Amino acid sequence: MVLDGDEALMGLMSIHQLELGETPWFFWGQRYGFSLIEVSTISLFHQIVGYSDLAVKTGMLFLWLVALSGLFMFLKEKISARWAFALVLLFALHPVWFYWSLKARGGYLTALASSGWLFYLAAKPSIPSWIRGLGIGVLMALIYHAMKLWFPSSLLFVVALLYQQNRKIPLFSIALVGFASSFSLMYYLSLGNPDYWNPTVLDPSLWQNNLSLAKHRLQQFFEGNYYLGDIHPVKNWTYIAWLSVKWLLVASFILAVLQWKERKDKLAHMLYFAAAFGPLAILIFTNAFFSPRYLLPAPFFLFFWCALQWNRLRYTGLLKAIGIAASLIFLAGSWQLTQTDYFQKRVQERSDKIELSQKLVDEGYRHIFCNTPETHWQLMYYSQEKLICTGIYPHDRFQAFPNAVREAYQAGKPVPVLAGDPRAWQGLDTFMEPYGSQYLIRHPTPAILDSLDIEMRILY
Repeated sequence: MVLDGDEALMGLMSIHQLELGETPWFFWGQRYGFSLIEVSTISLFHQIVGYSDLAVKTGMLFLWLVALSGLFMFLKEKISARWAFALVLLFALHPVWFYWSLKARGGYLTALASSGWLFYLAAKPSIPSWIRGLGIGVLMALIYHAMKLWFPSSLLFVVALLYQQNRKIPLFSIALVGFASSFSLMYYLSLGNPDYWNPTVLDPSLWQNNLSLAKHRLQQFFEGNYYLGDIHPVKNWTYIAWLSVKWLLVASFILAVLQWKERKDKLAHMLYFAAAFGPLAILIFTNAFFSPRYLLPAPFFLFFWCALQWNRLRYTGLLKAIGIAASLIFLAGSWQLTQTDYFQKRVQERSDKIELSQKLVDEGYRHIFCNTPETHWQLMYYSQEKLICTGIYPHDRFQAFPNAVREAYQAGKPVPVLAGDPRAWQGLDTFMEPYGSQYLIRHPTPAILDSLDIEMRILY
């Protein structure tokens, strides 16, 4: 699929890392989303397969496999190898991570991979205490700066694991020192980024409206049918995947109640329960622009909590049959996502963007105005930065780009406008010529730029 704007941006960050020696600590234009790991992984695959979106996607697939490896090692240590294989398989096949296991976003895959190996360290008492403590502290700080929504559940999870081992003060002290020092360093590094994008995710005042939407949003999330924040219709097996999870949770609740009196480590299980269902609180306290991806921390913690209820059952044949059936349902549900009209349109959009960027380069253009979202980042990446593009605003995540385009225009260089549907700009359609999948104004006047809402201020 085509790289969305943020993925293309991360691809550009990788090019800057390789060619300009820039260190991509955080996502351009923000002070959260620790991106060094994801960008460096992309850079590795850029060197293997060259500059292409294939490098971005395979880099994220590699990081996804690193995350699954950590989760497997943890589950093998905590429960058993058989349960580890089954749970990681179910987690990997479920539609909820179908898009996001390949998406470069500067935080989600980093947080997942860090949490998997964090839990392994916490669950492995044979590792020397100073290594465990230091690793736990550093990984907790990394999770916080990569994706804050992951942090509360990860913290509860680690506390539960260490509590079950009766760990004493020294390990906690080392972990605290490791966390404080690495957290402070990452925070200091984040201050080097401009605070261009810093949205407020939580808005408790909307809890009543959010409560009425919570069930529907939860279903959409577990169907995995969202791309960024957009929701699209799903087919039968994808819907059945959601139903399977829903009834799995219901059955797990029943088992949890029946087994509660027998459990000796009740506090630890309460912590696991809080870690599993805590991320769902964002359904109630989210802002007006809720996105299903805010719930991505939930699935693993939920699956693990369910496994703690089911692994005490003696009916191994029944459990195996349920696991096989769930795997097939999840696989079918994920596969059907590739058959949606939206997915096919994204495939077509990829070839359109590649052809568009090449056509602009071949015609000798260097600087481009774009008045459609995401397009300027996509064109810059797909042209390997032979094109310098900007959106309609003078302020952006990487300020050098909008400044360069506006300076080129003021210097009299050829700077066209690439626009979307001309019907949205009555009176300007006569200046627009069809250009690939979009429309081009080759010689925009200041009046045309103003009519297109393109601001010409230069910010320093």
